[in-house]
Amino acid sequence: MENNKVIFCFRDDDFCGFTNHQIFDEVYKEYKGKITISVVPNSCSHHKNIYPFTEKEDCFKLLEENKNGIEYLKKGIINNKFEIALHGYNHEYKCIKNKWKTELQYNDFKTINKNIIIGKKYLSDLLNYDIKLFVPPNNVMNKKTTKALIKNNLNSSSTIHSLFDRPFSLKTIYNFIVRWSFWAKYHMHYSGVMHYHHFNELFAHRLPNTFDEFLNLYNFCKKHNFPLVIFTHYWQIYNDSQKKNIFDKIVNFVNTECEFKNITEIIEEYYE
Repeated sequence: MENNKVIFCFRDDDFCGFTNHQIFDEVYKEYKGKITISVVPNSCSHHKNIYPFTEKEDCFKLLEENKNGIEYLKKGIINNKFEIALHGYNHEYKCIKNKWKTELQYNDFKTINKNIIIGKKYLSDLLNYDIKLFVPPNNVMNKKTTKALIKNNLNSSSTIHSLFDRPFSLKTIYNFIVRWSFWAKYHMHYSGVMHYHHFNELFAHRLPNTFDEFLNLYNFCKKHNFPLVIFTHYWQIYNDSQKKNIFDKIVNFVNTECEFKNITEIIEEYYE
């Protein structure tokens, strides 16, 4: 890294057929860096019991129906501003035994793998873009999804919840120990690239609740030579003045203090 700057990226989730690209652009208008945009091919209108796009109307919408949004994404790709990641297939939650489950939790491996194949090709063809990254809805990964990503040559930006939510291997055990050792020692998530067999993963941090919390995270990443990825939802920031205030302060800071890469570029650059 030049001048020991932290490499930074925003990951914004949920761009889809419902997205008003002007709202997305308004949120990021002052940000000078790169964005990894997690795109849903055929989005459900609601997330659990939240309706971020419609007035409590249950429906689905393909990305191809959002002509202006597609042109906006293509322009950002050409300008090397946007990376496109596959964000599930429809982002639909189902309430099973009083618990909300994502499509990666209630579907079996065969269905997950089929949807990843279809979704990856759909976005690649529609945007003329080589999809290399997968972002699981609600950041929830598991063994069956990881196996499907390996089969489809995709890396992931997500989180780790337990020892057994990745395919079992010595590398999985090693990565688990590294991550939770960092948590035990620093009470901070391990932010480096995790290399598994035929699969790489990069942790994304939620948007901090305060600017001081962000500075603490930034200083931690700088000390350990980690990249810093923060995941956001454009529609939440646009509708929540408190989140927007923190987001804007972070933008002003990283515009001058950080170097920018998208998540795939970070994965290709960083090693443990």
